[in-house]
Amino acid sequence: MDIQAYIASGVLESYVLGIASPEETAEVERLAKQYPQIKAEIEAIRASLEAYIMQHEQVPPASLKKKIWYKLEQLDTDEVSMPEEISLNSSRETKTGRNFTMYWLAAAVTGFILSIGLNAYLYNQLTDTKQQLAAATTRNQSLSASLQVRQTDYTQALAELEILRNPDNRPIFLGGQEPAPGAAVMVYWNKDKQQVHLAVHNLPAPSPDKQYQLWAIVDGKPVDAGMLELKEQGPQLQKMKNIGKAEAFAITLEKKGGNPTPEGQIYVLGKV
Repeated sequence: MDIQAYIASGVLESYVLGIASPEETAEVERLAKQYPQIKAEIEAIRASLEAYIMQHEQVPPASLKKKIWYKLEQLDTDEVSMPEEISLNSSRETKTGRNFTMYWLAAAVTGFILSIGLNAYLYNQLTDTKQQLAAATTRNQSLSASLQVRQTDYTQALAELEILRNPDNRPIFLGGQEPAPGAAVMVYWNKDKQQVHLAVHNLPAPSPDKQYQLWAIVDGKPVDAGMLELKEQGPQLQKMKNIGKAEAFAITLEKKGGNPTPEGQIYVLGKV
């Protein structure tokens, strides 16, 4: 038996509050004898409820006491106004009725106070549960989103590693030219599959209206190999346009979106 799941089901609270079904009551009492954890939880619930009621106990207003005694005095007056023979013959019954009335009034007042405390207790328990559930849901959503991002990064890292480890992908270093002597870019070219990937190690950030463009030098003429998207975090590989033949690769700074032929300065250049 999963004792913790049974404790968390709420049946013990129903048992303590007296709202459990006869079947549930019998089951709780049987299990309490069998499992000390369940018995201890019942005692803890009772202690918690009693402490809460004592903490939030409210003294009835003095006017309520006066009203109760006024009603009792009316009962006594009614008894005196009755015929003597009836009053004498029913004195025992009247005394018993008055005791019952006092007991009923006391029980009613006590029940009213207990009901207020119980409702407040249950409301606070429900509110706390809702808050805990909302917090847990938020944490789960945050963890799920973080895990998804990490899974994407991991998958991308594996793909890039395969490109770097593939001996058919020839690495070509593009060194900095006059506009940026410290610039550095690596091109990985698979001639058989005509695939081109590059990793930017160092390039000056362009102005918003400018963009870097990769060129393959084929028979002495530049061929568009795609536009660069600079990454904020490290030299991540970018897939460029397919190139089947090249003598060299170069990167120029062009207008946003690129040009059919290079117009800007060459920032990096490397021979195959």
